[in-house]
Amino acid sequence: MNEYIKYWDEELVEQHVGQDIGYATEYFNSLNIDTISYIDIGANVGKIYDCLKKKFKIEKCVMVEANKNLSDYIKEKYKDDSTVEIHNLGIAEQNGKFKVYEVGFENLTDLNRSINLGLSRVEKEEGDTECVTMDFFLKNINSIPPEKISLIKIDTETKDYIILRDMMHWLHENKIQPYILFENNYSFCMSKEEAQKILNDFCSLCNYEPVDVNTLPGDSLLKPILHK
Repeated sequence: MNEYIKYWDEELVEQHVGQDIGYATEYFNSLNIDTISYIDIGANVGKIYDCLKKKFKIEKCVMVEANKNLSDYIKEKYKDDSTVEIHNLGIAEQNGKFKVYEVGFENLTDLNRSINLGLSRVEKEEGDTECVTMDFFLKNINSIPPEKISLIKIDTETKDYIILRDMMHWLHENKIQPYILFENNYSFCMSKEEAQKILNDFCSLCNYEPVDVNTLPGDSLLKPILHK
């Protein structure tokens, strides 16, 4: 298994994170920010971290990865990097143990074919993976002080909008506005109207630029309205 993950990490995955890296780099450069701490929900093989640390000093990165194969891989990969903290957790609608569906791990026989090991997702049925809500994670597990969080990146295939919904009150209560990268993937678990309401509520409560779900690309962002 590790040979496939290593091949995915070293040869393929960077092309999938280029848009997110571009968004974050442009934003932080515009504010003359050169040092960041961030949370990565759905860390996969840590490629966002690998790319960002070439451009910025990273004080702390908390990675969350529900897939045990990938989590074990990045724990080994970053075992000597004290900047990185890794949790083998799923982020879901409620706390409990649920199933992780590992898209991309079936029938791996040819390293030269196009593989995508980034599609693991948490399902609703009971399973072996420990899962928590985003609110619970932020209040009880995350180790970065709120005021130090520059960025939250979310890539969970199905739970991104649920995570946005469940973290907005924590952000508001702590009066922080990290840059948000997320996947526009609401169709897996809610209607377009429900997704738009989450975006509207989030942007209004937390003071972010309003966005229209109809015009969002797959790799999307939420940008704070900053008062200088």
